[in-house]
Amino acid sequence: MDEYRIERDVVGQYLEDVQTQTIEPEPNVQRDFCWTKEALNGLVASAVSGTTYIPNLILSEVKSDNNIKSTYIVDGGQRTEALRRFRYDGYRVTNEIREPIVKYNRKKHDEDGHIVYNEYGEVIWESVEYDLRGKTYEDLPKELKRQFNRTQLTVTIYPNCTLEESAILVNIYNNHTAMNTSQKALTYIENFAKEIRRIKNTSEFLKDCTMLTEDHKKRGFWERVISECVMGVYHFNEWKNNPKKMCDYLNDHSSIKEYQQIENYFKRIAPFSDKLENKKVANLFKLKDILVWVMAFDKFTELGMDDESFGEFLNSFDDMKNKEVNGVTWEKLDENRNTKNKKLIKHKVEHILYLMKEFLGIEDNDALSNEENVENDVCDNTQNSVQKIENNILEGIEQEDIEFYETMIEDVLPSNSKLAQKAHDELVKLIDYSCEKDYDMALEKWLKTIDESVLISNNKTENYNNMKKLFIEYMLNQEKNVA
Repeated sequence: MDEYRIERDVVGQYLEDVQTQTIEPEPNVQRDFCWTKEALNGLVASAVSGTTYIPNLILSEVKSDNNIKSTYIVDGGQRTEALRRFRYDGYRVTNEIREPIVKYNRKKHDEDGHIVYNEYGEVIWESVEYDLRGKTYEDLPKELKRQFNRTQLTVTIYPNCTLEESAILVNIYNNHTAMNTSQKALTYIENFAKEIRRIKNTSEFLKDCTMLTEDHKKRGFWERVISECVMGVYHFNEWKNNPKKMCDYLNDHSSIKEYQQIENYFKRIAPFSDKLENKKVANLFKLKDILVWVMAFDKFTELGMDDESFGEFLNSFDDMKNKEVNGVTWEKLDENRNTKNKKLIKHKVEHILYLMKEFLGIEDNDALSNEENVENDVCDNTQNSVQKIENNILEGIEQEDIEFYETMIEDVLPSNSKLAQKAHDELVKLIDYSCEKDYDMALEKWLKTIDESVLISNNKTENYNNMKKLFIEYMLNQEKNVA
C-alpha cells in the first residue's frame, strides 16, 4: 500500500462511476445498507442544497494478478448508497427531514415564459424556495439537478492495496462509538446546546446533589435532564417523551432565560440535597424523578415562601412515601416503569404538591380534586409495576442502575412494545451486560430489529440467555460486515 492522495470530485461524476461499477463497495467486509429514511433524506438535502459539506470519502485501489485496477469504497459506503438511490433508483424524499426547504437562483421569466432582462440587457435572476418532501431526483428543477451533480466531494485514495489491506482500512475507519439516543438529541437543539453544556459542566446540583452518575454524564443523560426540566416547567402541554422530538421542539420554542431559570432552581434546591450530608434527600433526585421535583419546586415558588420550607418538606418526604393520596402512595407511583409518560409525570407532581401543601399547612389543597383516580388511570397495570418473582435475574444490579436501564428501554422501544412489556427484566439484565462491555450502542440497534419471538420460555433466565446469544451473534456478524 502506497502513500494516500487526496482528490476533488463532484457528486454527479462520482455516482456515475459507482453506477457503472468503476467504483464498488469493498467486496468482503462492507455491511448492507442500513440508514434510516431520516438520515438518507438529510444527506440528499445536503447534496441538493450544496451548502453542507459531505464528509470525506475513502477509497482503495487494488490491482489484480493480471494488473487490472479495481477501486473500492473503504469509508462512505452508506453515504454513497444513499445518494445513488436518490440519483438512480427513484428514491422519494419523505416527511422525515429536518430541513426540507432548499433555495436556489433561477432566471426570471415573464407570464409568457420568456426570460426577463434589465435595461442593460442582463438576465434578471430570482431566488426560489423548493420543498424536497415527496420529490425524486427527476422531480427536481434543472437548476437543482445541476446543483446536486456539481456538489463538491473530497476523496482520499489509497493506491496499490491488497484486498487484506483494504479490509484493514475499513476496520480502522469504522472503529468508533456511535451516538446514543440522548447524545444525538443534543444535535437538534443547536440554539441552546452551548448553554446546556455550560450548565452541565458547572452545576453543583447535578454533580453533588442528585443520584446522577458519571456514566449518565458520559452517555448524555445530564444534558437530557436539563432540557426535560425546561420542557416540564415551561412547555408541559407539549410534552414529548422522545428526546429528539423534545429537543427539536425546544430549539424553536424555548429561550436562554428558561434554561437560566432552571439553573437557578438547581442552585436553590442544592443546599438541601448534598449527597454527602443528606443522602436521604439526594436519593429523591434520581434520573427519572429530577424532572418531577423541579416541576414541583417551580409550583412551590408561586407560594411566596422561603426555600427553607421546601427543604424541610424534602427532609420529611421519606416519612410520607406510604401515605395515600386518592388511594395511591408515592411508592406505588414510583414503581411505574413508564417514567416519561405525560400522565404519570403529572400525577407525580400533583402527588408531591398535595403532600407538600399538607405538610406546610396550606388549606387550599385541591391538587388532585379534579383528577381521575391515579391507580385506575396509570398504575393498575401489573406488567408495569415491580413484582417479586421467584426467578429474580436482576439480583446484584443496583436499583439506580435499573432505573437508568429502564430509561434506555423507553428510548429505544415504542411505548406499546410487546417485548418491553413481556421481557422487562431480561432487557434490563441485557442492557446491564452491554453497558459493562461497552456494547450498548450496538444493543440499541439490535433491539430495533427484534420482537417478542426471541422469548422462548416462561423462565426469565432462559429468555435472557437466548437474547444474549442472539445479540452476540449479531455483533459477530457486524464485525464481519463493518460499516
